[in-house]
Amino acid sequence: MKTVIAFLFTTAMISPLLIAQDQEPLPGQEPQTQLEKPITLMPDNVPSVDKPPSAEKTGQTAEEKLASSKTVKSEQDLKQRVRYREVKTMLMKNAALQEKRELVANAKTDPEKRDALRDYYQLLHDKIVATDASLKELADHRKSASISRLSQSRIEQPGVNDEQEAAERAAAAER
Repeated sequence: MKTVIAFLFTTAMISPLLIAQDQEPLPGQEPQTQLEKPITLMPDNVPSVDKPPSAEKTGQTAEEKLASSKTVKSEQDLKQRVRYREVKTMLMKNAALQEKRELVANAKTDPEKRDALRDYYQLLHDKIVATDASLKELADHRKSASISRLSQSRIEQPGVNDEQEAAERAAAAER
């Protein structure tokens, strides 16, 4: 029922427009005249556009432009990350790294585990750089990120202020 009503409403709205196109103008309206010259999409006088500076003027060769493009940089970054992962996977078979990993797994306290992880990340970084020197920058970045996650800057380290705290407790007890 709704579709029938919608169809009738649409027909009632469109039909006067279609009929008005075929009829002569109403009294007081000006008749539509045909244009003498058809309207074109392009103007007759197109202004010239200055071209961007060529490679000779900017001092860049085609190879330099290609090397500085975002796509090439992204591709090189992806290749470097893949190579890093390949080297890291290969080094996971190394006995020294496996031993460090065991020390991490067998650590009894959190500070011991953090120290073992620092040693592990340092050894992993050194081995990756020794295997492939082109990965030094990425390895440095990953090492610093891994080690910075281990620090607990908001937690007070035990034993740092023990003497001062003991003196404060003694002073508070005397009061």
